[in-house]
Amino acid sequence: MRWKTKNDILQGLAACRQALSAAGERAESWVPVRQVIGQVAGIIPPEGRGVQQILVQLLQAMQTLPAVMDVPTEEETRGLVRDLLALAEEQAEALPAKKLIIFLPYKASMWDSLESIWRAAVEDKEHCEAVVVPLPYADRNRDTTVKAWHCEADQFPKDVPVADWRQFRLADLERLRPDAIFIHNAYDGQNIITSVDADYYTGNLKKCTDNLIYVPYFVTGSHIATEFCTIDGIANVDHVIVENEAIKQQYEEHYPFGTPPEGKFLALGSPKYDKVIGHTSDEYELPPAWAKLLAGKKSVLYNVSVVAMLHHAEHFVEKIRCVFATFRKRDDVVLWWRPHPLMLATIETMRPALAEAYRAVVEEYKSAGWGIYDDTPDVDRAIICTDAYYGDGSSLVALYRATGKPVMIGTYDDVEGA
Repeated sequence: MRWKTKNDILQGLAACRQALSAAGERAESWVPVRQVIGQVAGIIPPEGRGVQQILVQLLQAMQTLPAVMDVPTEEETRGLVRDLLALAEEQAEALPAKKLIIFLPYKASMWDSLESIWRAAVEDKEHCEAVVVPLPYADRNRDTTVKAWHCEADQFPKDVPVADWRQFRLADLERLRPDAIFIHNAYDGQNIITSVDADYYTGNLKKCTDNLIYVPYFVTGSHIATEFCTIDGIANVDHVIVENEAIKQQYEEHYPFGTPPEGKFLALGSPKYDKVIGHTSDEYELPPAWAKLLAGKKSVLYNVSVVAMLHHAEHFVEKIRCVFATFRKRDDVVLWWRPHPLMLATIETMRPALAEAYRAVVEEYKSAGWGIYDDTPDVDRAIICTDAYYGDGSSLVALYRATGKPVMIGTYDDVEGA
């Protein structure tokens, strides 16, 4: 696979010249020349229309070649093709040199951590070619063996074109050598719940670009746990984009490899905030059943976090049932329950004894139909379309607070007897 950049076109024209040098007096020896010219014409973007027209004219002219050319005709033909290829190359040299930027998300629900950066690149069509490549990922067993593979390419927003990861394997990335690669997962093999293929770990990706950029898929507000600052991938990436100066300072303080290089941590904000600030519920078309439930009522986003589950596993489902019992009595408020996207996978790996009870409470809630169960990738819709937040402390809290709407953090005291 080749990409539509200025360098690709120039390399293609060089291949045309090489094929031309091997052509002889017989027409069949010119078939490879026509094939290469056709391939190059097919990769040229709209701004290279002049180059494309030259190549198309060449193809048309070469279709009229006689089966066998005498020496003068062959030399004249060769010279004409050579001159036209030189003209095409001259026009290609004048094309703007676009930067190839590749985004490698894996979970669709985490795409919002990269989306506004991608949109800015897409809008700068003169200078950037932006490609989104959703990577397959594995659910892992506790011993880190693979439980199941997934690819969520079909779950990305409809206005986000996605490329097939099989055209962007490690060897392809090494050959393409993008000007920048953006990731939202720098855990490499340290995440025992999910993992992309080892080929896409940061140590390998770093060999493919001079700018490997990590944008965390979460935001935390003003404090970040030390373990997030010391993951393996931090050493390999060139830049980490963080949400504010306070978080940047903590990354620098906890950097496990001495003094961080200049520009390693950049407090440029998070695309996750870009997604939720300044948008309204009018921008979303809700499923009819949800819209019917919400008509004339307020809604509360109920969030249960993976960390809370791990710390309170014994009472986790009981707490959920208590929340349901409270909200089910209300006819003026709708509960919008959105568990963490990795909740079930984490339970099955880390707290398997809890899995059956958790599945049961999910099915009961969905079947009852008095509240909304949201397992879609779009967390931003849940934040924007609800009126208040209740639930566990998590990275979602910082995002919700940014909207200015009420936030209430729950505890497990009522079910643990404290």
